[in-house]
Amino acid sequence: MSRFSSLIDTLLTHRHHEATGRLTFQLGERRWYFYLMSGRLWYAQTKIHRVRRWQRLLQQFCPSAKLDLKVASGSMPKEYALLLAGVQQGRLTVNQARSVVYTQVQEVLFDALHAAGRPDEEAPLASEWQACGEASTKLALFQIETALQAVQGFSQTWQTTGLGHYSPNLAPVLVQPYHLRPHVTPETYQTLTDLLRGEQSLWELAAHTGRPITAIAQSLAHFVEQGYVEFREIPDLSTADLTIPPQALEKPLIACIDDSPLVGQALSRMLEPAGYRVLAITDPLRAPSILLQQRPAVIFLDLMMPTTNGYELCSFLRKTTLFKDIPIVILTGQNGMVDRVRAKMAGATEFMTKPPEAHKVLTLLGELLESPTEVRPAAAPVADSSQKSGLFQGFMTA
Repeated sequence: MSRFSSLIDTLLTHRHHEATGRLTFQLGERRWYFYLMSGRLWYAQTKIHRVRRWQRLLQQFCPSAKLDLKVASGSMPKEYALLLAGVQQGRLTVNQARSVVYTQVQEVLFDALHAAGRPDEEAPLASEWQACGEASTKLALFQIETALQAVQGFSQTWQTTGLGHYSPNLAPVLVQPYHLRPHVTPETYQTLTDLLRGEQSLWELAAHTGRPITAIAQSLAHFVEQGYVEFREIPDLSTADLTIPPQALEKPLIACIDDSPLVGQALSRMLEPAGYRVLAITDPLRAPSILLQQRPAVIFLDLMMPTTNGYELCSFLRKTTLFKDIPIVILTGQNGMVDRVRAKMAGATEFMTKPPEAHKVLTLLGELLESPTEVRPAAAPVADSSQKSGLFQGFMTA
């Protein structure tokens, strides 16, 4: 039996036994968790882009909801506990919460089936069942058979887009923009360069543009085939963001000190879609006073500038109490060991070669900013909630 068929068969077996508990599927290091009550699904989750998905669905279905972040989840998934408490406290409607859960279940189920069905997947499919007693109040229950039917229907459509073997968790990036430019209209070129920076997954691009993900995939398939677009894996957001609603707290400020305005503009294009604010400083002599006023969370500092160099400025900042512990990342076109040693001696936290790459910058910021107040996801346009998830037709039963 194939992995794909085995996954479906295992789900249906627990449906027929009217089981209550958690069913875990594993492929290599990837895991998907399905929560059942009397043989019906009430939630599903995976660590793959767990926080990105949570923030996206909150923004899509209840962007103004102010959830109680102190809710104890017990044995229940934290996200589900927040939604359930939000309904009970009148902070969001039942339909809003169900829409989040509804879409979450569909996406996780599709993700598991897509991974299990890949012909190049070598890892065996393992499953584990953990029984538990009758659960407490649930927002909604989903019939496994109809859930599978809906997701398999979407899977068939996904295979016709031309990107069927790619996961929607991957981020498209434009790799040959100058070669592409003569072959498309200026408007298309601008749209592609704005959106395809390897910073947003296909799921996120669909939410950002308000278009169905299948339409996004169909639009990109030609460019992928021609070699203009590639896909890359992107890291999840900080787990601290799991309990932070999209509208909460001010976004962190990232300073960039570089005499070339192009570097600051490049960082802005990388970081602003991920929720950061960018302060570009092109006059290094004015940098200390500006930094004292703005107080950024992280400082990117160019190594070679006309009036000073990054080593001297970094050393000066480290002698200032306010900047003693703020992460400072040296940017340079050189990558020699001597430069790295000098940067560390000057007090730099990290060393990064230019031009900076979006996925490396975002990963580094995720590591440097560990506080719950310091990593914010991008706010996506609110989708039409009347269409539920916008991906599948409904299979929800109250």
